[in-house]
Formats: sequence, structure tokens, C-alpha cells
Amino acid sequence: MDFTKSAEEPFFYLPKTLMEDHEVWGLKLGQEEKRFDVGGFESYFKAFLTFALEDEEVGDSFRQYAMDLLSDYGGSEMQDRQDTNTEALI
Repeated sequence: MDFTKSAEEPFFYLPKTLMEDHEVWGLKLGQEEKRFDVGGFESYFKAFLTFALEDEEVGDSFRQYAMDLLSDYGGSEMQDRQDTNTEALI
């Protein structure tokens, strides 16, 4: 595969065929921002869960739903950890 080096970002490579056939966009993240790779199911689910928990409109109710769901899957041991870690999730 042919890779082309970008002059602006020396460690950033794209396949030449992708650059020739498609418009390529990039976004520089701030120091406090986190990059999410959603190229697979697991990483997509992690990104979705993170954004859902942090959402101002539905975050609180989604957080409660997630804790209830985890409790169902983990039994009483998970419930004990949930009670201990509730402050960390808020």
C-alpha cells in the first residue's frame, strides 16, 4: 500500500489512494479533549456510553439505567460496588 506523508503533521500517514479519491478532514483536539476511535463495535460502545453518561439532558437517567442494568448482570456483588462508587460516577 502506498502511504503519503503530510507536511503539516510528520507522523500522520494516509493511503495515497484514499487521498486521491476522497476528501480527507482532520480536527486538532484541545488538551482536555479525548479522541474516540469508533472503528469497531467495542470502541463505539465505549464512546457512546461515555457521551451518554456525560449528556446534560439524559446523563442522570442513563446513569441510573446503566447502574440498574449492571446490578442485574452482577448480582449483589455489583450492587455493593455500585453503592460505593456512585459518587465517582456523578
